[in-house]
Parts: sequence; structure tokens; C-alpha cells
Amino acid sequence: MGNARSTSAADCLKTPSREPIRVNTVSLSNNDLLVLVLENVLSAKECKALIAKSEASGYEQALLNVGGGQQELRTDVRNNDRCIIDDTAAAAIIWGRIRSFLPATFNGHDVVGVNERLRFLRYDPGQEFKPHVDGSYCRPDKTEKSFLTIQLYLNGGQELVGGATTIFDRTGDVDIQPAVGRVLIFQHRGVYHAGAQVVQGRKYTIRSDIMCRLALGDERS
Repeated sequence: MGNARSTSAADCLKTPSREPIRVNTVSLSNNDLLVLVLENVLSAKECKALIAKSEASGYEQALLNVGGGQQELRTDVRNNDRCIIDDTAAAAIIWGRIRSFLPATFNGHDVVGVNERLRFLRYDPGQEFKPHVDGSYCRPDKTEKSFLTIQLYLNGGQELVGGATTIFDRTGDVDIQPAVGRVLIFQHRGVYHAGAQVVQGRKYTIRSDIMCRLALGDERS
């Protein structure tokens, strides 16, 4: 495969899991909210390669989206590290594995793919992302907009304590534990969630968006 720095993210996705992808719907008090957990989307080998790729590319402190396309350093809200890699081919591979588990349309828009901007997130002990709702991204040409978040977990199990993604619900919060190859998908609007503090180990995930096609002049959320 070559060294991790010269390897693309897509090059890391050539050894898929031999186990079939399984999907579970997360039940919340509001049944209209879309929240899915998929298992075996990535293999352990792929996850290891993606982690190495991100480390070779380098991490910096993660910024917080504050609206209007602006970002700020807000360690009182999130204090983890981030590595941004744009890889259209990798996004297409991920999309090919998950598309059959998603609705063809969402909010009246065709669901068309995974955004090529892959935000690798790294959490060390004491790091977290406090409760928030994800914002939407609209392409500059107004052809596509995101309505769904995709989170890919690259590690987990006994090496990691803490670090669950907590989805808050009035009938009882739901913790999605990190696990190798697990994927969490949920809609931006109405899903209040947090990245719980890591207690032991180092947590790696990839965060991106699932894009929908917009009709001309339509930027509805």
C-alpha cells in the first residue's frame, strides 16, 4: 500500500469486511427522527489503515461551527483534535456500502451520496464534544445540501473506555458505543447529541455528511 502519507483514503478501503453489513434502527420517542446504526461497514484492516493515514496527515485542534460559514476555537464545547481529508473516491466507496440501507429521498430531496470532506476526529482522555445539534452544509452552487450526519467509528472495544455518542431523548438517552467498522447515521434536525468524554485510550472516528439534491432555488432545511 505504500507509506501512509502518500496513500489516499480511498486506498485504505480495499479490504472490506467479510461479514455482511447489518442495520439497526434506533428507537426514539419521536418516531419521525431517522437514526440508524450499521455494523461491518469497514473492516478492522481498513480502520487501521485510515487511522495511520490520518496520523500521517496530521491533526490540529478542532474548531466549532458557529453559523454563517464561520468557525471558532471553543474548547469549552469541544476540545478534541481534527484532521480534514477531502477524498471523493473514498466517499464514493463508503456511499456504495451504505446506500441500500438509506431511504431514496429525505425531506422530499433525492439522497445522492457522502460528502467528500472526511473529518477525522481524535479524542484522548478528558476530551469530549458537549451536547449540540449538527448544522447543514450547502454546496456553493446550491445543487446539494446535507440533511444527515454520518459517523464512522474506527476503533473501540476494550482499548477504549468512554467516548460513546449519546443521543438525548425524553424517554431515555441512547449511547452508541464506538466499535470497529460501526457507522451511525442520523438526521441533522432534531437529534441532540454529544461525544462523551474519553476516559481511557484514544478514540478515532470520521464525521461527514450525506448529501441530498436540491431543486433549482430550493434550500429548504
